[in-house]
Parts: sequence; C-alpha cells; structure tokens
Amino acid sequence: MGQACGSVGGKCLAYEPIGGSSEKLTATVVPVNTGNPSFPPSQSNITRAICVSGGGSRAMSFTLGIFRGLSECGLLSKFDSISTVSGGTWFASVFMFGKTYNGSEISTSEMLGKAASPSELSMAVLNQEPTPIGAVMTRDSTLIAAEQAVKHKPEELWQATIAKWLLEPFGLSSLEAFLAASESDKNRIVADNPILADKTFLTPRPDRPASFVMNGTWLAPVGYYAGADSAVALQVSPDWTGYPFYPNGEAVLYPLACGYWCCPPNRRCLCSWGAMGCPCK
Repeated sequence: MGQACGSVGGKCLAYEPIGGSSEKLTATVVPVNTGNPSFPPSQSNITRAICVSGGGSRAMSFTLGIFRGLSECGLLSKFDSISTVSGGTWFASVFMFGKTYNGSEISTSEMLGKAASPSELSMAVLNQEPTPIGAVMTRDSTLIAAEQAVKHKPEELWQATIAKWLLEPFGLSSLEAFLAASESDKNRIVADNPILADKTFLTPRPDRPASFVMNGTWLAPVGYYAGADSAVALQVSPDWTGYPFYPNGEAVLYPLACGYWCCPPNRRCLCSWGAMGCPCK
C-alpha cells in the first residue's frame, strides 16, 4: 500500500493510488506472529499439500511432469494446498488460475497433457505439438524481454516479461489484476470497496485445491537497499496475502541505494554501485 496499514476493528484501512487518485481500501487483517502463531482457517486446515521448488523453466517443466503423473493416477483431488516458489509458481499459477488457452476453454487433461513412459517415446512423439503449458515454455523469452524493455520501466521488466511469455496465452497477463478466492469472495471485496467494481479479478478454478500459496521475498522500494535485516518473506494467496512472523511488530529500515534511479536526471551519483547512501552531484 502507499501508506502504512493501520488495523481498525479487524479491518485494514490503507490508501493506494487507483485510477489516478488516493482511495480508501478495506480488508481484513489477521496478525500472525509469535504471540498469535496461527494462520487463518483456509490456510491452516490442511492435511495434504504439494510443495513445488524453483528453478525457472526447468522447474516449470519438471513440475508439469509431476502433475501429469498425479493427474493420471487420480491423486490431484486428494491435496488441500499447493505451496510454491519461483519457477514452481510459474507452473502452479497457470494450473490454479488458467481457465482458457488462446481464448478457448481448457480442461485439466488438455492443460497438462498425457503422461508417456520412456518406452513409448519416439521422434514422432517428441515432434508433436506440446501441450499448452509446454508450448509457452518453449517460446523465446529473450525476444519477449527485449520487446517489453521498450514498454516498461526497468523495475517492471521482469513482471512484464513473465506476463507476456507465460501468462498471456491463459488470459492471466494483466499487471493490474486483483486476486480473489472465488466469485463470491470477489463480490464481497467489491461490496467493501466499490472503487474496485470495474477492476479485473483473477479467481482459481473451482476444481483446484482450496489453498494456494505463492512464496516470495519483499525486498525494498525502488531506490532503496534490501539487506538481510530488511528483506521480508511474502506469501501471496487468492484469499490472504502478507508477511507472517517477520518483522513481528518491529520496524524495518531501508537505507538509500546508489544506482541509476537514485539521483535526479540532472545530477550524477557519486558513490560506487551497491554502496549505502546516495550522494549526488
């Protein structure tokens, strides 16, 4: 949010520039810290979960194979939650939210493709058109990044590239979209925040695990330095998003970083790259 978030009666009153103006947003706040070490029910009543690691497109490809096998064995419906990082999140975000492919509805079996044993593989099989997730992975991300570099600020380039490369074919590429756990959850959010009535919301497919956690790291605002004492674990879900446990009520400080964004356009940065502080000439 643009300002610090203050909890008022279990609601979070914060301000975010929306549509060119500052508007009040209302959301429920649940503290998760050493004094209250419990997650909300939708994130805590879990008996079976799939945890997916990172590794870029290799992690995405590996996870596609695992999910193919789980699907063919009829086990995907047995899981309550999926927790992911990095390349694992690339795959799982499409798996959880992808309802269409190039504008047409897509089933789980069409999305994942059929598992094949090594003995069945041949050049003819390998040369077949990949399944949708495989098809987006094999596109040239370098060319897409070059195209996005002229359209976006440097700090937005990575998000824009991933959106164009992996998410756009599944209708998930909006950089302005909001998340909701379901259509009814979206309606509740909009009722509490009418300013969001015309905004795009992404909701998971109804045939997916109830809990989905995308794990990342909240570093620092643009122009500030992120270190071991200021980086914060960030968990993003369709229903709850935040940073549990740390900083546990303590202040997090971000010293100025030196770089091309640090000084005004008509002034030159005098410190070496990565140094703390930012003297300008």
